[in-house]
Amino acid sequence: MVRASPYLAGLVLGASALGPLAARAEPGDHIRFGEAELAPSLTLLTSWRSNNYLTPGEIAANDAGEAERFRVRSGGFFTVTPAVRFKLNAEYVQHKLDANWEGRKYYAEELSNLDRFRNFGANSKLVILPRGVVGVKLNNSIFASGRETEAVNSEDAYITQVLSANRGSITVRPGSSMELDLGGLVNLTDFNVPPGFGIGSDAASLNTRLGVGAFYDFQWRFLPKTAIVSSLEYEAFDWENNEVRSVAPGTVSADGTLLVPDGRRLLIEGGLRGRFTERVIIGAVLGYTWMDYDETSVGLPDAKDTAGCDTPSNPVTDDLNGLPCALSGNFEVGYDISEVQRLKVGFLRQHLDVFFANYVSMNRYYLGYEGDIGDRLSLVASVDANRQSYRGGTLREDLWFRSRLDSTVHLTGWFDLTAGVWYTGRRDAEGVNSDVEYDDFNVHGGVVFTY
Repeated sequence: MVRASPYLAGLVLGASALGPLAARAEPGDHIRFGEAELAPSLTLLTSWRSNNYLTPGEIAANDAGEAERFRVRSGGFFTVTPAVRFKLNAEYVQHKLDANWEGRKYYAEELSNLDRFRNFGANSKLVILPRGVVGVKLNNSIFASGRETEAVNSEDAYITQVLSANRGSITVRPGSSMELDLGGLVNLTDFNVPPGFGIGSDAASLNTRLGVGAFYDFQWRFLPKTAIVSSLEYEAFDWENNEVRSVAPGTVSADGTLLVPDGRRLLIEGGLRGRFTERVIIGAVLGYTWMDYDETSVGLPDAKDTAGCDTPSNPVTDDLNGLPCALSGNFEVGYDISEVQRLKVGFLRQHLDVFFANYVSMNRYYLGYEGDIGDRLSLVASVDANRQSYRGGTLREDLWFRSRLDSTVHLTGWFDLTAGVWYTGRRDAEGVNSDVEYDDFNVHGGVVFTY
């Protein structure tokens, strides 16, 4: 199991010591130690979901057993989320830490295997010599999350992912408007599935992925709030198990065996981000993603695909290269309706390595609004449509949709009321894997206390 980065606890204690010992705080004003600020919060929510296991219903069932496994189960649950935010803005050190834990308890006994008390997250960013010609940056994140499965008869009904992402870099600032980061990265991801969800007794421990690489990030602000940006990231990754047993929809192998090859990934991006007029914000970043998979790691002869990016010679070791397949990027336009209201529209194309296929290519279209109405009401609304193309040992074409509406009433500086409605849906674009399809509505409301 992945352990939290040792930076996190030490950085909080060390950074807190930089400020005076006397603390001062009022409710909603946070806790302050000189140049350091600590903001604890507690969120209490009650939610109801129409499809807690994200199952397709009887439409995908071939017999009575599958009808029961795929049955849509609605129900409610209670969530408690304590969180803390720490900020330090000193002359020689800047540090920001966000951490939270989530406990989830379902009201109905039928849904008790969806109870979850292991979700947590922490993100730390430390900058040493933030105003110097040369400085240091350390970014450390660790997250544990669960994704619902149709394992309704297991004690735990989640595919669990623990991710530890760590970056360290030297920062060079030739001038006040230019910044270059050069560094290395280490990513560790652990996947586990409920016993009985996969095939074989070892299904509970699915796989672990270790990635090691290097990166650079560059930005040049040629206007006060607009910059030319460029980045490069290289990662070599290895899977602990190059052959796993699975019942994943779309699996190429008839016996349910997935071959998971090791590989390498290179991402190159460049473009513009920033404010171009008083009200218009534009981001235009174009990239190229290259992924090369090692045939020998799964016991196949070493070979290179030569048939083109859409027609690999072997789908199990499908590489990502060539145009237009390997193109990536993010294009977004934001418009400030007022000083406290913003509308945005955009398109995101990205390629990610995944645990049940070689990679997934995603084309995401989105529209969003966020803003304040009056002195006490805040609204956030968004609509997303995403086409997900899985390649490798699993071949799938999915359409994924999401819409969200959240509102917050700020009663005082430390007490908020929140309520929202979400919809999430998935469809098989080719009509051959109906058991991946689902609809889920989420209605929730609660309170947020912030000291």
